[in-house]
Amino acid sequence: MIETLLIHVLVGSLLGVAFYFIMGRSFIGKIYGTLTIGIIGGIIGEFLFKVPIKWLRDYFHIGDYFHTHFEIEIFAVILGSIILIWILYLVSAGIQRKQ
Repeated sequence: MIETLLIHVLVGSLLGVAFYFIMGRSFIGKIYGTLTIGIIGGIIGEFLFKVPIKWLRDYFHIGDYFHTHFEIEIFAVILGSIILIWILYLVSAGIQRKQ
């Protein structure tokens, strides 16, 4: 349980910081907004994408690439974080970063 929470926090915050500095624009809530949305996106992504990723793995027989539950969980967390941060990016389109 604690490992799962740690994965969400680490992956979500890393993706949030990466999006904040790579995009070069300000988001709603600045860096704290992207950190929060990244973590929330990771939690939502695990619940929404874990079962479809397992199904795709079994359907296309790609078990050689995703051996464990941990790898599927990481991929679901990354996918959820990226999607939710991208939605935040689209919502905060008019905000300019102060230099």
